[in-house]
This record gives sequence, structure tokens and C-alpha cells, in this order.
Amino acid sequence: MIRVFPTIFMLLAAAGCHMLPGPGRREAPVDPALPMTLTPEELVDYLNGQSGNLRAWKSHQVRLKVRQPRMFDQTLTGSIACESPNRFHLVAGNTIALADLGSNSERCWFHVKPDSDDVGVVSWRHKDAGLLEQLPATVPYINPEWLTLVLGMKQLNAEDYELTTDTEKRQLLLTAVETSPGGRTLRRIIRVDTVSGVVSEHAVFDRDARLIVRARLSHHQPFNGHLIPCQVDLEFPRMDMGLELSFRAIETDPQIDSAMWKVPREYGARNTDLVQLVAAAHDHRHPRNTSAGSGRGSFQTASTLQNRNARNFREAEPPGAEVIREPVWETASETGSDFSQKRVNTPRIKRWPWFHPW
Repeated sequence: MIRVFPTIFMLLAAAGCHMLPGPGRREAPVDPALPMTLTPEELVDYLNGQSGNLRAWKSHQVRLKVRQPRMFDQTLTGSIACESPNRFHLVAGNTIALADLGSNSERCWFHVKPDSDDVGVVSWRHKDAGLLEQLPATVPYINPEWLTLVLGMKQLNAEDYELTTDTEKRQLLLTAVETSPGGRTLRRIIRVDTVSGVVSEHAVFDRDARLIVRARLSHHQPFNGHLIPCQVDLEFPRMDMGLELSFRAIETDPQIDSAMWKVPREYGARNTDLVQLVAAAHDHRHPRNTSAGSGRGSFQTASTLQNRNARNFREAEPPGAEVIREPVWETASETGSDFSQKRVNTPRIKRWPWFHPW
């Protein structure tokens, strides 16, 4: 047995640095897929070429992991179908939970079992999305058009973005400024890893550079000429909550039955419009607040409350808030809220849902 050790040592020595890297040895340099000197137009053209004008895709092998504070992680399996610009439908479940989340060209919806049993499927029109800011701060917000961008089904326009560089991380950053349905100024940032040549992250910040939602992308794979991230990890730092989505066996540009985009009605409870929930909660909290001469509660229409929210936000916004252009967002505080309007509690909606537009 003793004689074997010198032989093994000699074999290892013969293998040299291939097996035992010596002290101070440097790794071979990695040839980056993209130069750091690209123009915005060149980078956008490159990314649009990766998606290859992908219109839609679906997968029947979806794994969804949900992480929430003070709760055990839940793992659900199911299927997803998505179509640009704003259609998607995710259904996943396990023995004790079910999630049905979706969006069509007119409405968004959610149903989460068991927490949504008393309200059925809650849905709302896209133009009423600003009312979601009346819900508690523990609700994560996702815009369906942003989600289709994250999932690789949206062509970028170079005129909408500014390009900056992160030399330390060897990344290129595309930044766009937009306004939410509730009137908030938002900043979307797309991080492109120049070493691998793929989008590694999408993130949305409020006007004070506080993170609202981040999507980390990995495991990019080509499907019929379209590059799609097969792992999408969504983070909601204000709620300390995360959703991990993984996809397999993706079918690109499939024929999707139009029934896939209809608000579901098979869960046994009366479906509920979000406007009704917010209005009922508002009238319950302000029973004496009536409109002049009407004898009714002041909450008359969705647009009334939405326009008031937008006006209050603009009045509270400091001068120059919309022209802030600092590209470094990671060092900013990622907690708190900039909502100027007090939210209305909706006790019938419990810990979930996960899905709402901004």
C-alpha cells in the first residue's frame, strides 16, 4: 500500500496544472461576446436579433417556487402560454395550492387557492390598473407588457433607451423612463452581460431609485432560432418575496386557442371586478363622504380615483424628478414607498395574490 502513494503522486505531478493549479496561477482570459463600446442602436439590434421576432410561446413543464416571509416555500407545477404584447396565462398547483394568473388584451386576473375562494377570480381592465395602488403595500406588482419583454417576446426601440456601462461587472445598461397607470415615474433597466452576450436582468425602480421588482434571467436556450431564458427569478424586495420560474420543452410561435385568453370562470365562486373591491372598501371606511347633491359615496368611477391619484403624485413630485439620469441604482435604498395616497385596506384579499400590474 505504501508503494502506491509515490505512483499516484507522480501521476498527479505529470498532470501538472491541469489538475492542481499552483499558487498565483491566473485563469485564462474569457473572450467576451460583446464589446463595451457598442452604441444603443447596435446593442438593441443585437438583442432584437436574439428574440428573432418571437410572437408567442408555451410550455407544459413549468415549475414555480414561491418564497414568502414567515411561510414555508411552496413549489407548484403547471403550464404557461404567453403572447406579445400583453397576453399570458399561468396555471400551476400542488396538493394544497393553486395559482391562476393571466392577462388578455383587455383585462388582467388572478385566482389563488385557498386565499381567493371567497372572491372567485379577481379581474380588472388595463386602464383601471392605477387602482391597484389602493391595495396594501404587501402586494407585488407586475406589468404584463413588461413580463412579455422579460420572456423574450418584445422588440426594443433604441430611441426609448439610454446606454450606460458598468465596467466592473462588464455589463451594458439600457435605461428607459415611463409613467405607471397611477401616475408614478418609473425607470426600467435592462442589464446585458457582455461576457455571455445575453440579458441577465430586468429591473424597475421608482422615481427615488428604490427597487420595485427585479427579474434575474439565466439558462438561456435557443428554440427554433429564438433565445429564451429558461429560468426567471422575480424579486420583490419591499415584501421580501420571490417567485422562481423555470421552463422546459418550450414550443415557439404555436397556435394557441383563443379560450386560453379568457378570464376563467370554473372555480365555483362569483368573479369579482377589482373596482368593486376598492369601491366597497372605500365606502366602508368613509360612509359619510358623499358627493354634492348625489347622496352616494364619493367613489363613483374608477377613473375618478385614478385621476386623483395621478394628480396628487404629480403635485408631490419635487422639481426635476423626471430628469434624474444616474445609472448607478444598486447603491440606492431599496425599501420604503413613495405612494402619496393612503391605501384602502381590502381584508378579503389575504396574503396573496402575487400578480398585479404597476
